[in-house]
Amino acid sequence: MRYLPALSSRGLLAAGVLLAVLSTLQAENVVIPASADTSIFSVNPGNNLGGLSDVPLGPINRDANAQGFFEQGRMLVRFDLAGRLPAGAQVTGASLRLTVVKERSSGAALTVDAHRLLVPWGEGVGDGSSSGTTANPGEASWTHRLNGQALWAQAGAGQPADRVTARSGTTVVDNAGSYTFASTPELISDIQSWLADPAANQGWILLPRSPMAKGSAKRIVTRESASGAPTLTLTYTVPPPPELRLDSIRLAEGKLELRFRGEPGNIYEVQSADRPEATVWQPLTNYIVKLLPIDALATDVPDQVVRFYRVAITGHVD
Repeated sequence: MRYLPALSSRGLLAAGVLLAVLSTLQAENVVIPASADTSIFSVNPGNNLGGLSDVPLGPINRDANAQGFFEQGRMLVRFDLAGRLPAGAQVTGASLRLTVVKERSSGAALTVDAHRLLVPWGEGVGDGSSSGTTANPGEASWTHRLNGQALWAQAGAGQPADRVTARSGTTVVDNAGSYTFASTPELISDIQSWLADPAANQGWILLPRSPMAKGSAKRIVTRESASGAPTLTLTYTVPPPPELRLDSIRLAEGKLELRFRGEPGNIYEVQSADRPEATVWQPLTNYIVKLLPIDALATDVPDQVVRFYRVAITGHVD
């Protein structure tokens, strides 16, 4: 909480700086669970896997076709950022954690790239087997991002119309355990862009990178599991608001008028007490400043010779 230095109403303008202004910039962390995840699986291109507790990622144990393509799973994951960070937050770190639950005993390590998705897709509820069930309307599959409504530009979300070509992050997954896409400028940029435009948040597609070894697919835990679901850890700072400044304090027709500038994103409260060292200050009025700065005016009719006033930032708004 930040305070405008307390001012006395003795006489007309007997004022003194009595409280320090806090303006430290501190880093905070928040861990966000996945809000949607599934795989699109070329083995059963019309299936949805959104209800499974673990899904395939990477090439299964079959030979590549004449074009060198391995049948494979690609994972889609999205995180809802709404209300997770305070207004004005600047993201300084972003890391994505996955959990491998199993793999083939002879499976090789797999390099996986995260690419920002550009189009909506449906998580779905397909389960019943390791390769899901026939996609319902609006659910994602290898061929459709929204079954019955919209195809991927290329099956498997393989075209720039579906995803950003450049990768946002990379990790190498191998045996069962947890793996992290370490923070990169690209991951941070993705998050900041979604904070600025929540409707653009379609999450990431996790693509196995070529060359791939046959049978190097892993099963990745999803949010349907009791533990090990994908998480996104964000480190952020919230810049302190501009320094509080009292523009004027005056007596007019028996009323005390205090004027100050309120900046967007802050909740202000004007408080009073009979002495500056008081532990309890009484609220006089408050202001919720959302989109534009305001010139705030608070008035009071002092009922004693001396009264002290201060303005506090008591919260923030989006």
